[in-house]
Amino acid sequence: MYIGDRRDCCTVISQMLNRIPDSKVDFKKDLMKNFEDAKYKPVEDIIQWYGISVTLEKYLPILVEDWEYEVTSIYTTVAIEDLKIKI
Repeated sequence: MYIGDRRDCCTVISQMLNRIPDSKVDFKKDLMKNFEDAKYKPVEDIIQWYGISVTLEKYLPILVEDWEYEVTSIYTTVAIEDLKIKI
């Protein structure tokens, strides 16, 4: 997940994709676009993280289901329990 002291976008996206139900086809498709774009960018290119956040905001405006908390936790590195308190 980390390269040196930096997180790797592709690894984070892969972890999120593994938690998203197969029925969320459009969400997974959009994250795959983020993944494909991230493969060709340097790790320090923070615009990739912004692209992922836009995708998450589009599909997870309000967290309700457990998998939604898991995906958000993977992206933010905030514990699920802490996300539930803050939201």
